[in-house]
Amino acid sequence: ALLASSFIPLFSGLLPPRFHGIRYMDGGFSDNLPTLDENTITISPFCGESDICPRDTSSQLFHVNFANTSIELSRQNIYRFARILFPPNPE
Repeated sequence: ALLASSFIPLFSGLLPPRFHGIRYMDGGFSDNLPTLDENTITISPFCGESDICPRDTSSQLFHVNFANTSIELSRQNIYRFARILFPPNPE
């Protein structure tokens, strides 16, 4: 179950692992930011349209909508994503 819940396509492999005969992958690929109603506060580690998120200084014209999350296509967000996949060594 743990492998399936953290499976990232291509980064973790080609085929998601099976759990009780069904293939699963990280829930962030289906609905990364569930919204229950208009009172839901959205939070994201990427600059974009979430209520709470980093605010980058440069304005971007392009937004990417992925798994119910709208993020800016920016150098800073690409760097943030790379740090998620390849974190720095612990000190």
